[in-house]
Amino acid sequence: MRGILAFYTYKNDYPTLKVGASTQLFDYKGTQHHRLFYAPAYPDELSRKSRMPDYRHTLLWMPNVQTGGSPALTLPFYTSDLPGEYTVTVEGITKDGKTIRGIVCFQVIE
Repeated sequence: MRGILAFYTYKNDYPTLKVGASTQLFDYKGTQHHRLFYAPAYPDELSRKSRMPDYRHTLLWMPNVQTGGSPALTLPFYTSDLPGEYTVTVEGITKDGKTIRGIVCFQVIE
């Protein structure tokens, strides 16, 4: 059987815990708090022309997107100023518990 067990003690020690040779012990921080992912917005022409260069590698991160059952979804975002090929990966789970995944690539040219 495989899995993870979390043990906590007041002194952060395990004096009587006996484990097998294949067992790995390590500190695990558990689930992390929700963090806001930075994505720039340029609401007008002036802000688009007078901005600092955008050198992000991860352009958009949205861990919780609800489609409302629609087969198509539009998620607008701004690309990086770094020219090159970018990969969009979308992964999810349907209401029926099936995993879905889609990948598409696009180019940013100078």
